[in-house]
Amino acid sequence: MPSWWYATTFGQMGRAVKILLQIGSIRFTAYYWVTFLLGLGVVGELSVRAAALAFPFWALYCVCTELVNRIADRREDEVNRLERTALCLALGWRRVGVLAVAGWSALIVADIAWLIREPGTPLLFMLVYAAVISLSYSWGPRLKQRPILGQLTLTMPLVMPYLTGIALSDDWRLMAAPGLPGAAMLMVLALGLVGIKDITDVEGDRLIGYRSLWVRLAEANRRWMGLSAAAPLIPLTVLALAGWLPARTLTLWLLVPLSWATIAVAARAVGTPVTYAAREVMHCHLALCLAATLAVTVFTPLAVTCAGLGLLFWLAASRYAHWGPSLSRNDVADWLRLLGGVRKSKTQEA
Repeated sequence: MPSWWYATTFGQMGRAVKILLQIGSIRFTAYYWVTFLLGLGVVGELSVRAAALAFPFWALYCVCTELVNRIADRREDEVNRLERTALCLALGWRRVGVLAVAGWSALIVADIAWLIREPGTPLLFMLVYAAVISLSYSWGPRLKQRPILGQLTLTMPLVMPYLTGIALSDDWRLMAAPGLPGAAMLMVLALGLVGIKDITDVEGDRLIGYRSLWVRLAEANRRWMGLSAAAPLIPLTVLALAGWLPARTLTLWLLVPLSWATIAVAARAVGTPVTYAAREVMHCHLALCLAATLAVTVFTPLAVTCAGLGLLFWLAASRYAHWGPSLSRNDVADWLRLLGGVRKSKTQEA
């Protein structure tokens, strides 16, 4: 074969793989991986080998989840996410469907292999639960269309991998404590932040009769939304005082001002051109919170290294392998101006 044929063929394959990673929102692997390692670390199971093997598994789970979501959200995306729709069209909707089926088939094989190597009822329960929640969010019950259940399901990229990590201890007592209290902390953190993603999708969501609970709350009482920034630290403080988490985790309170700014600006951004910037700032802040939680809670050289790698992967994937543009200087400037407006109005009210 001539050299141009190889160049053309591999060039097309490379572009197809990049599009797959983009529409598969590969960057969210960082959420799954870091919280899974947090669960492993809490029960003393974190190792280099476990961290290395976990990354491709959660990357596959992430892409499978997002591909199903792309197909299910095709109608809304034609209004909300033109850039994402264009990528799906470039790859071809039929091919997206074939890749979704192939991906889920590979994921089921990976689940079986994992259970053969690490047999245990808690792990079996979590892997089945992970598959059910991933599919039911977009298909079947379509949990994403239910205001309260949809918001609760959005916490699963944090809660479910964390509990899966704890499940590897094969001890239901550890699943109960510190598993469930730690999951409550992650759930509250996610509830305060991930609903922000809906502020860019109001028009398309209206087409299917969905109205985000987070958007409703923001429009109804945006002045008080920022107060939810400290909510995740309340269960964390209880865990630390009870001795289930080390006292150093209380240093995570230092992130509260950033959380307040993220939530307050997003509440003000509803219906303005700053919605995309507010959404991206939220995701970056959440990635930072998760990395900091892993580093501070487990506090070993490996945990700190993995936290840093998870954050770097998030930033790199957001820049080079995401369906939307990464934050620009103009985006940041607009976000900061809106933050200045929030602080000014708060001062005037005082």
